[in-house]
Amino acid sequence: MRRERGFALLIVLWSLGLLALLVGQFIATGRTEVQIATNLRANAVMQAAADGALYESILGLLKGTWAPDGRVRAVRVSDALVEVRIKDQSWKVNPNTATTPILQALLVSVGMDGGKAEGLARAIVEARSPPARPRPGAARPAQARAGGPPQAGSNQLFDSLDDVAFVPGMTPGVFAKLRSYLSVYQEADSLTSNDDLPVTFNEPSRLVGDGWHLGSTGRVMLVMVQATAIGANGSRFTREAIVRLRAEASLDQSPFQILTWDTAAE
Repeated sequence: MRRERGFALLIVLWSLGLLALLVGQFIATGRTEVQIATNLRANAVMQAAADGALYESILGLLKGTWAPDGRVRAVRVSDALVEVRIKDQSWKVNPNTATTPILQALLVSVGMDGGKAEGLARAIVEARSPPARPRPGAARPAQARAGGPPQAGSNQLFDSLDDVAFVPGMTPGVFAKLRSYLSVYQEADSLTSNDDLPVTFNEPSRLVGDGWHLGSTGRVMLVMVQATAIGANGSRFTREAIVRLRAEASLDQSPFQILTWDTAAE
């Protein structure tokens, strides 16, 4: 009888221990799920705050109350504080439209020898030159049939700055220095072949004017907007976008166009 009671007590204790282990596991899992849900909610709130501030900055640029001067502006969106910085991109050079002298001057400004700079500038212009009209019934190039991205030298415009890296004569070192001075979204370069070419190309520390310049579709403004939302717990989320704005919008043209929409790494 004592052995049976002891065995029964052992089974009860083992069952209680197993039950306690399962309850503890359920509680730990529940806490983890709650924490994950809380983090997802906080991230969604921060993302919405950053996006809202970015659109508010676009509205401010169109109304003329904001300017792409690079200053940090604080915007309160619900419980989040958003720091917005708008940088003018009109000083950048478009490799699809820039003349050979401008590209040559830019290459020299990043440390390239004058003779090599002239040759590479001509290679960039040749890579983006309009293709000759194909003969009727002519076979399409293998790359066009495959639907792959255009490579430099294929007589197509550069879809992105990464295509410039494949121009014959371009080295990774030169391209790394050149990239920050280029933009494929600029409608019209601020310099022409008739201008006095500067020795260096530098981002303006302070904006001269209101940021509007004459593009192929009228007065346009090209900016990069960085909106960083900061939560009460110190969490951060940064939205970065390149936006083209038009001063004279029409029925077939929106007052603004978001060209890139990225999440900047913190």
